[in-house]
Amino acid sequence: MDVLGLTSPILTVRTSYSSRPDGANKNVEELTKAYGGKVKAYKLDIGNWENVKAFVDTVIKDFGKIDAFVANAGRTADSGILDGSVEAWMEVIQTDLNGYVSIQRKLRNTC
Repeated sequence: MDVLGLTSPILTVRTSYSSRPDGANKNVEELTKAYGGKVKAYKLDIGNWENVKAFVDTVIKDFGKIDAFVANAGRTADSGILDGSVEAWMEVIQTDLNGYVSIQRKLRNTC
Protein backbone atom coordinates (compact mmCIF):
# COMPACT_ATOMS: atom_id res chain seq x y z
CA MET A 1 0.00 0.00 0.00
CA ASP A 2 1.30 3.46 -0.79
CA VAL A 3 0.36 6.92 0.42
CA LEU A 4 -2.52 7.08 -2.07
CA GLY A 5 -4.28 4.29 -0.20
CA LEU A 6 -3.93 6.02 3.17
CA THR A 7 -5.30 9.42 2.27
CA SER A 8 -8.58 10.85 3.49
CA PRO A 9 -10.02 14.38 3.47
CA ILE A 10 -8.98 14.94 7.10
CA LEU A 11 -5.28 14.30 6.52
CA THR A 12 -2.48 16.47 5.32
CA VAL A 13 0.15 14.47 3.49
CA ARG A 14 3.89 14.82 3.24
CA THR A 15 5.47 12.55 0.69
CA SER A 16 9.15 12.08 0.01
CA TYR A 17 11.32 10.94 -2.84
CA SER A 18 14.96 10.16 -3.30
CA SER A 19 15.63 10.38 -7.01
CA ARG A 20 12.36 10.80 -8.93
CA PRO A 21 10.89 14.27 -8.36
CA ASP A 22 8.56 13.89 -11.35
CA GLY A 23 6.88 10.89 -9.72
CA ALA A 24 6.58 12.70 -6.41
CA ASN A 25 5.08 15.76 -8.05
CA LYS A 26 2.60 13.54 -9.89
CA ASN A 27 1.59 12.01 -6.55
CA VAL A 28 1.11 15.49 -5.09
CA GLU A 29 -1.14 16.45 -8.01
CA GLU A 30 -3.19 13.23 -7.76
CA LEU A 31 -3.60 13.49 -3.99
CA THR A 32 -4.58 17.14 -4.15
CA LYS A 33 -7.07 16.52 -6.93
CA ALA A 34 -8.60 13.46 -5.26
CA TYR A 35 -8.69 14.64 -1.65
CA GLY A 36 -7.86 18.32 -1.44
CA GLY A 37 -6.02 19.48 1.62
CA LYS A 38 -2.33 20.22 1.89
CA VAL A 39 0.12 17.93 0.13
CA LYS A 40 3.84 18.51 -0.31
CA ALA A 41 6.77 16.45 -1.61
CA TYR A 42 10.20 16.57 0.00
CA LYS A 43 13.50 15.20 -1.28
CA LEU A 44 14.81 12.69 1.25
CA ASP A 45 17.84 10.39 1.30
CA ILE A 46 16.60 8.20 4.15
CA GLY A 47 20.01 6.53 4.39
CA ASN A 48 21.66 9.84 5.36
CA TRP A 49 21.22 10.78 9.04
CA GLU A 50 21.74 14.52 8.50
CA ASN A 51 19.18 14.50 5.68
CA VAL A 52 16.67 12.62 7.87
CA LYS A 53 17.05 15.17 10.68
CA ALA A 54 16.61 18.09 8.29
CA PHE A 55 13.59 16.40 6.65
CA VAL A 56 11.75 15.86 9.95
CA ASP A 57 12.55 19.37 11.18
CA THR A 58 11.33 20.90 7.90
CA VAL A 59 8.10 18.89 7.84
CA ILE A 60 7.33 19.91 11.42
CA LYS A 61 8.10 23.54 10.56
CA ASP A 62 5.79 23.36 7.53
CA PHE A 63 2.94 21.30 9.05
CA GLY A 64 3.32 21.64 12.82
CA LYS A 65 3.59 17.92 13.56
CA ILE A 66 3.89 14.40 12.17
CA ASP A 67 1.12 12.02 13.21
CA ALA A 68 2.24 8.99 11.22
CA PHE A 69 5.09 7.93 8.96
CA VAL A 70 4.90 5.19 6.36
CA ALA A 71 8.34 3.71 5.73
CA ASN A 72 8.11 2.86 2.07
CA ALA A 73 11.68 3.47 0.88
CA GLY A 74 13.62 0.55 -0.46
CA ARG A 75 16.46 -0.55 -2.65
CA THR A 76 16.87 -3.87 -4.33
CA ALA A 77 19.93 -6.04 -4.74
CA ASP A 78 19.72 -5.98 -8.54
CA SER A 79 22.49 -8.52 -8.96
CA GLY A 80 21.44 -10.62 -6.01
CA ILE A 81 23.03 -10.66 -2.60
CA LEU A 82 25.81 -13.05 -3.58
CA ASP A 83 26.64 -11.88 -7.09
CA GLY A 84 26.46 -8.12 -6.59
CA SER A 85 29.19 -5.91 -5.21
CA VAL A 86 29.65 -5.28 -1.50
CA GLU A 87 29.04 -1.58 -2.18
CA ALA A 88 25.67 -2.31 -3.81
CA TRP A 89 24.66 -4.48 -0.85
CA MET A 90 25.70 -1.78 1.61
CA GLU A 91 23.42 0.70 -0.23
CA VAL A 92 20.52 -1.73 0.29
CA ILE A 93 21.29 -2.02 4.01
CA GLN A 94 21.82 1.73 4.38
CA THR A 95 18.41 2.49 2.88
CA ASP A 96 16.28 -0.46 3.99
CA LEU A 97 17.61 -0.96 7.51
CA ASN A 98 19.61 2.04 8.67
CA GLY A 99 17.25 4.49 7.00
CA TYR A 100 14.26 3.04 8.79
CA VAL A 101 16.08 3.17 12.13
CA SER A 102 17.22 6.76 11.52
CA ILE A 103 13.75 8.06 10.78
CA GLN A 104 12.30 6.24 13.80
CA ARG A 105 15.00 7.65 16.09
CA LYS A 106 14.42 11.20 14.89
CA LEU A 107 10.64 10.87 15.13
CA ARG A 108 10.88 9.40 18.62
CA ASN A 109 12.95 12.34 19.77
CA THR A 110 10.78 14.93 18.04
CA CYS A 111 7.14 13.93 18.21
